[in-house]
Amino acid sequence: MNNSELEEHITELQARIEFQEDTIQTLNELVIEQGAALESLQAQFRKLYKKMDDMNYEFESHKSDGGNERPPHY
Repeated sequence: MNNSELEEHITELQARIEFQEDTIQTLNELVIEQGAALESLQAQFRKLYKKMDDMNYEFESHKSDGGNERPPHY
C-alpha cells in the first residue's frame, strides 16, 4: 500500500468509527428514555395494583359484614 491508499483507508476507518460512535450515542439515549418510561409504567402499575387490592379488601369486608342481609327496601 502506498501513502495515498493508506490515508484513504485511514479516512474510511475514521468515518466508520464516527458513524458507530453516533449510533452508540443514539442507542444510549433511546435506552435512557425507555428506562424512564418503564419506571413510569411500573409506578402506574403499582398504584393500580394497590387500588385493586384495596377494592378487593373493601369488597371482602362488606361481603362478610352483611352480605346476606336484605336491603332496606324489602
